[in-house]
Amino acid sequence: MEAKKKMKRIYHFLLFLAERIGEPRAFAQFEFSGDKCESIDLVFMRVSKEEEEISAP
Repeated sequence: MEAKKKMKRIYHFLLFLAERIGEPRAFAQFEFSGDKCESIDLVFMRVSKEEEEISAP
């Protein structure tokens, strides 16, 4: 349960960072060994103007 709380806090921090640096797409990948989180990868993706126009409603 503690690991899920930490993951949620890290995820919200990731969203905060993505918003602050202006990157609209970001995700986190967590690797666990039992109940212990071994690693966290944070990924920010830049979106080109063409991709923005295509994905806009």
